[in-house]
Amino acid sequence: MFVEHNLIKNIKIFTLAFTLTVVLIQLSRFISPLAIIHSSYIFLAWMPLCVMLSILFIFGWRGVVPVLCGMFCTNLWNFHLSFLQTAVMLGSQTFVVLCACAILRWQLGTRWRYGLTSRYVWQRLFWLGLVTPIGIKCSMYLVGSFFDFPLKISTFFGDADAIFTVVDLLSLFTAVLIYNMLFYYLTRMIVSPHFAQILWRRDIAPSLGKEKRAFTLSWLAALSVLLLLLCTPYENDFIAGYLVPVFFIIFTLGVGNLRYPFLNLTWAVSTLCLLNYHQNFLQGVETEYSLAFILAVLISFSVCLLYMVRIYHRSEWLNRRWHLQALTDPLTLLPNFRALEQAPEQEAGKSFCCLRIDNLEFMSRHYGLMMRVHCIRSICRTLLPLMQENEKLYQLPGSELLLVLSGPETEGRLQHMVNILNSRQIHWNNTGLDMGYGAA
Repeated sequence: MFVEHNLIKNIKIFTLAFTLTVVLIQLSRFISPLAIIHSSYIFLAWMPLCVMLSILFIFGWRGVVPVLCGMFCTNLWNFHLSFLQTAVMLGSQTFVVLCACAILRWQLGTRWRYGLTSRYVWQRLFWLGLVTPIGIKCSMYLVGSFFDFPLKISTFFGDADAIFTVVDLLSLFTAVLIYNMLFYYLTRMIVSPHFAQILWRRDIAPSLGKEKRAFTLSWLAALSVLLLLLCTPYENDFIAGYLVPVFFIIFTLGVGNLRYPFLNLTWAVSTLCLLNYHQNFLQGVETEYSLAFILAVLISFSVCLLYMVRIYHRSEWLNRRWHLQALTDPLTLLPNFRALEQAPEQEAGKSFCCLRIDNLEFMSRHYGLMMRVHCIRSICRTLLPLMQENEKLYQLPGSELLLVLSGPETEGRLQHMVNILNSRQIHWNNTGLDMGYGAA
């Protein structure tokens, strides 16, 4: 019964992954931007590579066979090749991708598919964004030297000029670095519609909060107007010359105010529109060398955008750590008086009680600073079990602690704490310390 259940589950996963692979590969080929170099069509971004990576990211090793079958069927359907040619072409397209994913699985462990934009970003960027495109192109060159393909696709297997090969290689870089997450989010939302709500609440809705709503709406409006001008059929040298740099400036301004998934999605959609409707964006670009330069600029800015976001998040994390350290006593690790000043709302309606430790100053001069820290920590360990969940203990300058108590009978509870402290003796290096306590 258990084996039958697993078999049915695996068949369902295979059917879903295979269907998504076939449908999305055909869709990706349809929306992929094209250009003509030496009377031959070439992709400016080969998006079937994004589909393969998305299926592998979502389904893991269970997506290997559906990807192979889906690529085989789409190649057979689109190019009308023989069985041997289709199999060889499939190997050149998928072998390096599967090897790169296997290396990532070996390096990063079982969770190599999780946290794509937050954890192990540079390892994935190296193996999938650099090694994989180069490996695919080398595999296709190697296959093209031993097998003959129809004239329609022979230019992708080495039968073309060097600049054609450069643009073809840049199209693979563009697909991985710009459009990979776009297809990943699309595929994952198809597999699990609940992910759309998670993506909205986690990465998009915070940008539309009260503090950032005005900036986000203005940013989207400026980007929409700019795309409308750059993608319009009306050709103008001023639009191409002066508005294209503004396109990069707009995305740079969004680094510190928008989440990276939201920024990455808008960047992918924007570049897709520019490369498909490039009458103004590529105005004056009449040679394949200029086209290669444009693709290289988009790839470079994509990496820079990711790097800027990582640096910004790192600096924000350090600022939070420094702010937390500024609100904490460095020796006792208790909240200090500055933390009490910055939390008036949380402590409103509560009783503030001052606990004074007699002889602490004198003892610390005799036994040293570490004895003072040991005494305060021992007192905290004694008091914390007697305090409620929403009550706090603050470190004050000198020999005093501040207790923030809530609830009725605060005076009786405070006296009970003082009695417990007086009944217990603190030891330092096997020496009992005579400490006195007073509270108000």
